[in-house]
Amino acid sequence: MASPLRTCVGCRQVVAQEQLVRWVVDPQNPSRILPDPKRRAPGRGAWLHPIEQCAQQAVRRRGFARAFRSGGITHDLAALLHVMPTESVADSVRQETQTESGSGKVETR
Repeated sequence: MASPLRTCVGCRQVVAQEQLVRWVVDPQNPSRILPDPKRRAPGRGAWLHPIEQCAQQAVRRRGFARAFRSGGITHDLAALLHVMPTESVADSVRQETQTESGSGKVETR
């Protein structure tokens, strides 16, 4: 079975999705995007080659804003390159749910 094809939001090249990193809107901060290395986060995704040149083109061409159909996406190249290898949407959601949830007893009626 052939791998699905995706378009890089930077260089606009169509390639197999294994060659690209999927990005999603941060559920905690809608103006921020996060990588989704496991490709399982809900919602619309944007695909980008994991190289600086494509990231620069995506910022210059407003590729993420177009992909997410939102003008509110922050196009900060330094932040984009900084977060690329380290943080994912799963990490962000996990941190948020740990602060909201507790180990207290749940009451039932």
